[in-house]
Amino acid sequence: MTQSEVLAQAKQGDPQAIAQLMNRSLQSKGITAKVNRKEGSLRVLLESDQLPDQQIMIRFIDQGIAKLQVPGLETVQVYGQRSGQTMPAWSQTLNLIETNPSDDFVTDTASDISARQSSKIASDVSQNVTGAKLPQPKALIWLSRLLMTSLWVRLSLDVLFVVYFIVWATSYYVYNLLGIADATGFLASLINAVIKLIYNLWSPLDSFSGWVYLTALLLMLVWLHQTHARLKHIFQRYPISGGGAIARFVIPLYSLWGIWNIFTTLAEHLKSQGKSLAQRAIAIRQWLPWFYIALITSNLLDQVYRVSVRLGSEENLSSWFFVAKNGASLFLSIALLQMVQLTNKSVTELSNPQK
Repeated sequence: MTQSEVLAQAKQGDPQAIAQLMNRSLQSKGITAKVNRKEGSLRVLLESDQLPDQQIMIRFIDQGIAKLQVPGLETVQVYGQRSGQTMPAWSQTLNLIETNPSDDFVTDTASDISARQSSKIASDVSQNVTGAKLPQPKALIWLSRLLMTSLWVRLSLDVLFVVYFIVWATSYYVYNLLGIADATGFLASLINAVIKLIYNLWSPLDSFSGWVYLTALLLMLVWLHQTHARLKHIFQRYPISGGGAIARFVIPLYSLWGIWNIFTTLAEHLKSQGKSLAQRAIAIRQWLPWFYIALITSNLLDQVYRVSVRLGSEENLSSWFFVAKNGASLFLSIALLQMVQLTNKSVTELSNPQK
């Protein structure tokens, strides 16, 4: 079938002819178009190894359909998905109105598209395939780095506190052992000096850790908002907004369900986005129960400590209680760090598919 014959059928609304015109423009870029028509609605499914860029493809189809001027055609439903997926990652409906015809995948010559538009479309589609058209915002990149830094600092402080309380809890046994084995008393004096140094640093480190935890929390809230705004852009029907993510994270009791919902929703969307993202989805789901165990344990032990302080009986708490309390906080920091890191890597890969 000649180009002019295909064009004539496409102008009559033949979905196979329309698909043929689209594929002549897109197949060299690895994108395949499938078209069907139901009365006044045309449905176009775009598939590629990398998720087709929504903005580029919508402009491409809108301009081409406008050139065809198909009689009786009222809407065009466009879907984009990666090859092998069962559900589209994005969709958009075009309501057709009278517009000035513009060249895209339709031409009046024997060539697939005009030289001018061919260069333009090839450039746009090439950008889509390499992921250059969807770069991750620099603000989100820097925010993610700041959050990761604050979480690493928090984790380091938690390690110091765990070590401190282990030394405190075992000091009695260590001194007794040294009293037997250390005839000169040198080791006992050295350890005593180290313990005094740690004790003197305890108060400033405790105050510093409070600011670090607060900073990490504030950065976490901003990061949640910006990350979910990005996910709403990547997945057009992503169910959680930036504000919704913050609410799920901070509202008491509601957050017990909300945090779980935040990360399981992300994992659900990642599992169909390719092998590496599916593996991250599994990792997020694996870390989530451990995060909850650490969170609940840490909160319970903190509550016990606060009650003891109010009653003036904190001195009666075992030194091993503080080891457990800070150990739970340490494990919570590890779990949170892992989930944030997995989320950051996933969003980066979704924004830049081939990087």
